[in-house]
Amino acid sequence: MVAIWWTWLGTYSPQLQVIAALAGVAVAALGVWYARRYVRLTRDLARAARVQAGEARTAAQAALRQADAALRQADTTQHIFEASNRPYPALWLQEDVASARNAAVVDLVIENVGTVPGRIKAWHLEARLMNLDRTETTVTEVEQSHEPAGASVFPRRDEIVQLTLLYEGIEATPLPLILQVNVEYEGMTDRLYQTTLDVVRTQGNLRQHLRAT
Repeated sequence: MVAIWWTWLGTYSPQLQVIAALAGVAVAALGVWYARRYVRLTRDLARAARVQAGEARTAAQAALRQADAALRQADTTQHIFEASNRPYPALWLQEDVASARNAAVVDLVIENVGTVPGRIKAWHLEARLMNLDRTETTVTEVEQSHEPAGASVFPRRDEIVQLTLLYEGIEATPLPLILQVNVEYEGMTDRLYQTTLDVVRTQGNLRQHLRAT
């Protein structure tokens, strides 16, 4: 039997070598095909991962934009609420006819035209005389009827502070008297607001300009 087997192998050896070679080629080809498939699959997975990462980045950017928009909307809503629920002290001066020698007496009127009460935190007055040569002389002596800082101002109610400016000849001077009054105040929150009144007084005339923040 063994002899027959060896005889058969000797007879068909060339054919068997060809078959083995073809089988090797087929296996190699199959390996190359599988390798190409693996490379293509890996490339597709990498591309899908990049696409997914891009979509995630786009989604994150969209979420950030939505968060920014929500913050802006919240700020706008807060500003609208504060604008409609805050004090608005209006300031103006009234000259008192009772001015004495070397003294000019004016009434500072503070009226809250807002919707909620306010509290005056601080105030400051500057008074200057405009000389003929355009230089300015500061009026340093100012008396006041009471201290407005710390006072509460309620809607549609006036707080009146009488101011007496002391300077030689100020009651009848033709020189312009420049006054600036600055009032800082707060409302329902701790946020500080500010109102500034600019006044130029000439004989028989008071020009007033109000600025508020």
